[in-house]
Amino acid sequence: MIRRIEDERARIARYQSTVGVAKFFNNRQYHEDFEWLILSYLTRALAHAGWKCPEYAEKLRPPQPDFQTYLTPDKPYWLIETTEVLPPDYRRGDFHRAVGNGKNGHVIQDSHAQPWSSYYQVFRTKLAKPYASSASLLIYDDLTASAFPDYAPWHERLFARLKTWTCDSATTCDLTRSQYQNIFVVDASGTGAVRLYPHWDVIRGRPRRHGHSLNGIVIPATSRVRRSDSLPLTENQDQ
Repeated sequence: MIRRIEDERARIARYQSTVGVAKFFNNRQYHEDFEWLILSYLTRALAHAGWKCPEYAEKLRPPQPDFQTYLTPDKPYWLIETTEVLPPDYRRGDFHRAVGNGKNGHVIQDSHAQPWSSYYQVFRTKLAKPYASSASLLIYDDLTASAFPDYAPWHERLFARLKTWTCDSATTCDLTRSQYQNIFVVDASGTGAVRLYPHWDVIRGRPRRHGHSLNGIVIPATSRVRRSDSLPLTENQDQ
């Protein structure tokens, strides 16, 4: 079924606060809606920056990519495969298992945990997908600034490291051999988006008030907690 992406985002916003943000992001029951949310992060960023972007999408089933997107309901655009980058050794289910055992579900990662290894694992898996040449890859980045030894703006840190990935090794993947039409990355707050392939682009829109996202949601200036575990959508703010 072809659905309007913004309608799906609004539907998610209506119920997300009732189930709890942590449960939404960590329970497999909501995984498909999580993928719709990631897709909406990208399409909002593209639209805000004035880029051509899809307005509709259809959820596909494996072994196909996650979405067929459309500019209009009768005009197909990109196939999009979604994935995420989490702190090393973190699993979505860990949060609920910890809370269920009476522990704090928020685990702070040490900077020596080699956060780039998470990108390596994602690229090693996704670059080999047979549908890559006909699809775009969309990565949801849930690594916090506290995972890195030195502070840098999100996109600068990403570009500085991944632009050096021009060969396959034990710690890097050759991004220049990608067959995807595009590789996009969105951050967990929904405020940042970049393209890694075939060009290196920061997807920027109009200036906004300090501390506010593109969605009108207030973003803490600094946080050591993974943002996807603490940042809800609110239906009124999100429109």
